[in-house]
Amino acid sequence: MTPERKFQLRYLVMVLLVVLFTSIVIGGGIYYSILSELVYRLPDVSENSLTKSVVFSEVNSTLLILLPVLFIAVAAVSLLLFGRIAAPLAKLKKEIEAIKRGDFTLETDEKSAQELADLVKSLHEAKKSVAEIVFEQRKEANKLLEVADQLLKECSDFKHEKKSIIELINKLKSTIDSLQISLSKFRINK
Repeated sequence: MTPERKFQLRYLVMVLLVVLFTSIVIGGGIYYSILSELVYRLPDVSENSLTKSVVFSEVNSTLLILLPVLFIAVAAVSLLLFGRIAAPLAKLKKEIEAIKRGDFTLETDEKSAQELADLVKSLHEAKKSVAEIVFEQRKEANKLLEVADQLLKECSDFKHEKKSIIELINKLKSTIDSLQISLSKFRINK
C-alpha cells in the first residue's frame, strides 16, 4: 500500500469514527427526547400499553434505518472529500521530507493541490529562497577557494619567511572545503 493510501485511510478512519460517534450521540438524543416526550405527554398510559409499544417500535425501526443510511452517506462524502485533500497532503508531505534531506528539486504541482494551493505556493517560495541562498553560498565558497589557492601558490615561493601565512591560508582552504562539503548536501535546480 502506498504512503498516500495509508495517509488517506488513516484520516478516513478518523472521520468515520467521528461520524459514528456523532450518529450514536444524535440517535441517542433523538431516542431520549422521544422517550421523555412520550412520558410527559402520555403520563396516563401504562408501561404495557399498546400505544407506547407501537410508538417505540416505530422510533426504533426509524432510527435503525436512518442512522446507517446517514452513516453511509457521510462516509461516502468524507471519502470523496478526503481523497481530494489527502492526496495533495501526502505529496506535500513527501516534498517536505525531501527538503529535510536537502533535496530542493522535488515540487508538488500547485494545480493538482487546489485545496492546499496557498500552502504549496508558500512552501515553493520558501524553498526557492533557501535554494537561492545555498546557490549564492556555493558561488562565494568557490570564489574563496580560488583566492586561497592563488594565495597559496604565490606564497609558496616564500616558504621560510611566510610559513605562518601559508598555515593560515591552508586553514582557510580547509574551512572552505568544509563549507563546500556541507553545501553539497543540498540539491538545487541551478
